[in-house]
Amino acid sequence: MKEEQIKLRTRLENYTPDEIGATYPFTKRLARDNAWTLAYAERVVTEYKRFAFLAMVAGHPVTPSDQVDQAWHLHMLYTYSYWEDFCGNVLGKPLHHQPTKGGSQERDKFQDWYGRTKESYLEFFGEHPPSDIWPDSKKRFGEDVHYIRVNTKRSWVIPKPAFIEWDSREAKHLLSRSILIPSLAVLLTILMVTLSGCSLSISQQTVQAFPVLDFGSFLQFWLPSLAIAIGLRFILKYLEKVKPSDEESSEINPYELAFLSGKKERCITVALANLAHKGVLEIDKSEKTIKLSGELPDNAHAFERTLFSSINSGEIVDAETVRERNEYNLDSIESGLFSKGMLLSDAARNRVTFIPWIISMIAPMIALAGVLFGSFNGNTSEMILYTMVGVVVSAIVFLRMPWRSFLGDRKLSEIKLQNTHLYSAPYGKTSEGASGLALSVGLFGPDVLRDTSLSEVISVCLDGDSSEGGDGDGGCGGCGGCGCG
Repeated sequence: MKEEQIKLRTRLENYTPDEIGATYPFTKRLARDNAWTLAYAERVVTEYKRFAFLAMVAGHPVTPSDQVDQAWHLHMLYTYSYWEDFCGNVLGKPLHHQPTKGGSQERDKFQDWYGRTKESYLEFFGEHPPSDIWPDSKKRFGEDVHYIRVNTKRSWVIPKPAFIEWDSREAKHLLSRSILIPSLAVLLTILMVTLSGCSLSISQQTVQAFPVLDFGSFLQFWLPSLAIAIGLRFILKYLEKVKPSDEESSEINPYELAFLSGKKERCITVALANLAHKGVLEIDKSEKTIKLSGELPDNAHAFERTLFSSINSGEIVDAETVRERNEYNLDSIESGLFSKGMLLSDAARNRVTFIPWIISMIAPMIALAGVLFGSFNGNTSEMILYTMVGVVVSAIVFLRMPWRSFLGDRKLSEIKLQNTHLYSAPYGKTSEGASGLALSVGLFGPDVLRDTSLSEVISVCLDGDSSEGGDGDGGCGGCGGCGCG
């Protein structure tokens, strides 16, 4: 960075829109107006300041995420703070807000600006923007442009299930895939054949609208539908493949690999194990606490550096505190994996989970209805038991939500296959000849340390880590133009 850019970044990092002594400062209002936690609002303010930095130095028009734009909108209401203090004293020039004029050309323009903004973010800050504040363009210019003000004193707000949130273009894309249509056709055929035995007889006392069932017919329907649901789960996950945005998408560092294998908890475990191995951390097994005990080596990974700096000298902390202080950096790892196409979005995870689960539940629900309406031939208690078993099996098979994409699964499997020897030898070398400790813990979990000198790391592992991701509405440019996001 140039000297002027460094000075600007320092001024922005030291700036706060919160008025000293105010009982209801800017950040609290931002959190309230958007139904955010205070911690999340504080992170959005940090991203807003980074966005302002990019607006000054990127050399091209920039567009914020919707979250950042909400902070920007609110800040402009504090007219003196925004124009005199922020623009005048911190930025050194005005930062104007320019909303979209509407239309497809404007949408395409702002999508391009948004992509370039995220590229410049990586260039200037050396990390990907956090995905929960800077979502991908599809969400930014799709879902995020549909926010409206709602008076919650007058209206209830009920969220839609995420698995039905396909937009029309995405639905057409998925339904046009020839592999999905035959699967649905087979499912419908089974349903039609099964339900063809239904008879509707109306009398003064009875309405019979269910097939006459026995346990054999239940299995004949349930087992094929279960197999179809399992196949559909794999198909849906395959169809959710995301084209990597990084040219170096095949490269993955140990902490990205740890995230793929065990999410954020695994990243913390790997860092603690590595730093303890290097003599940087001291772990109290009985108290389950951590404190610094040495200097950080020059060759330490960037994530280890940020984790090290989050613990004050002489301070005693637990692993949960370490995680909370490094949430932003964990989000950066997650964002990097999203950009490489290795994680599923929340909506994709719900689709892959719940659509097959619903299909697998059709047979048990029909059987249960048959029992309730008296159209079952056999022991009713046994049929109810078998139906409940079907419900439990469906839940076990389908309600464990995936987070890795098809590409992420394949990458993780490849690296595990290349380094299976590290499961029994965590201090060994990787397939490429490097130290294998981080890779061993990242791939196989903390239990690989159980009979080693680092066994105390297991005592501080976080819960969840064990050994088994429309219309554009704004843009901005330098001192002259900014738009809402």
